[in-house]
Amino acid sequence: MSDVISNGSDPSPRRASPPGGPSPGDAQPGGDASRHREEGKEGSRGTLGPDGSPVQENQSAQKSASPCPPDGYITNRPPNRPPEKTNAGGEDWFEVSLYLSYRNFHGLSAVLDAARKAAENGEEGDDTVFFDGVSYLVRPSGASAGNDKKRVYCRWQLQSENGLVIQLMNRAQPHLTMPNGNVRATSLLLMRLGAERVWGLAQESLRSIGCILERNKLSRVDPCVDMPEMRIQSLCEPYSAGNYVTRARASTYFEYEDHVVETNSEVHSFGRRQTGFVVGQGSLKLRVYDKCREANKVVEKITAAVDHRWGYWTPWASRVEFRIRRETLKDFGVDTVADWFAKRAEICEYLCTKWFRLTSGPVDRDHADRAETLPEWQLIQQAFAAWTGKPNYVGFQPVAKEEFLPSQLIQQAIGLLVSYFARTGTRIESNQHFIETTSSILKKLTRPRNLVSEIERRTLELGMVRTPFKEFESE
Repeated sequence: MSDVISNGSDPSPRRASPPGGPSPGDAQPGGDASRHREEGKEGSRGTLGPDGSPVQENQSAQKSASPCPPDGYITNRPPNRPPEKTNAGGEDWFEVSLYLSYRNFHGLSAVLDAARKAAENGEEGDDTVFFDGVSYLVRPSGASAGNDKKRVYCRWQLQSENGLVIQLMNRAQPHLTMPNGNVRATSLLLMRLGAERVWGLAQESLRSIGCILERNKLSRVDPCVDMPEMRIQSLCEPYSAGNYVTRARASTYFEYEDHVVETNSEVHSFGRRQTGFVVGQGSLKLRVYDKCREANKVVEKITAAVDHRWGYWTPWASRVEFRIRRETLKDFGVDTVADWFAKRAEICEYLCTKWFRLTSGPVDRDHADRAETLPEWQLIQQAFAAWTGKPNYVGFQPVAKEEFLPSQLIQQAIGLLVSYFARTGTRIESNQHFIETTSSILKKLTRPRNLVSEIERRTLELGMVRTPFKEFESE
């Protein structure tokens, strides 16, 4: 999908709520707590039915005339109706780094600063802004994006009424190698719309805010499939027995369900029932877990799964999900969102056939390719192929590293000097004063050193000496 190049007049955010629009209290929070719940990996135990009561494995689900009756409760498929296992999948997490310029950055930053200050003061209503009739709740704090040394700080967090989280830096223009924005979508929105429509929605939202999307880089994506009526034990048992082939570096058991603590603080044992496992570490992981158990406290997630994935309510469903971060995406040759859409079929096929697969029995490690694939895992492979489509087999050519320019070293030196003056409390009154003060400090520090010799030595180490030798001339 092509990038957005916005044209037109400056954005005009409105402070008044549109008729019938949601109140700020209706918006979903964008903090870490909601992220953990959206990822759906921790915090819930047991498998609950639509009414919140535990579902017994030998208890048949209540049936009705429709998969989702008007009162909103989710029930099983109607009697005498054959199973309609969609085995559908999609992206469960979609995060993109943005390189943005603006039509009117000064005006937008003033509006967002005012909304953030209102959020800090708890002034509900004034912490909400509107662009093209869509409301955005501005969070009271910024957020970090990226990992380790590539981490950046975004001053503004906007939680859209449609579920998108948009993070913007206080920077009017993008850096050559550093993005100045980020957009994230999690499972609910992705289940309802799909990643392609979500990415289109994100571009429309950015355009309405007044952003011009110059480039994008896919930061993280979690492709997954749901397998309704497939019990998690059918996958956990062969994994526990060591019946698998993997190229991952590490693997761990996901969780054992020992007990739950009720409101009276009494401990009730559920025995030693496995609920899933994790394979891999770092920028590529596989998560296999009981989807019903994970989502049993979030009615919206169960409803979305029934409506857009399963087609009917079932108390047993297994989720197979890969988490792919930027480092591994680059190894697959994925740089932008468009790259992911073009290569995801081939990537998912590789991940569930060559990177990891469960087998029907013990594996001869000297001939691992001869081990027969577990029938349940074959269904999972088919489920991935059903939603990703046929691979194009374009190959996994790693993304080339960005060209490093020597002038960037000077920019780094300036940045370090700025930090030095800030930390030492040195008052700088002008650019000329900055240069003069820097020159004075450098003279003191370089006096005992022989920089000519150091530069010559460093040139030799880098192999960048210009030699006087000429090419051999033919006789």
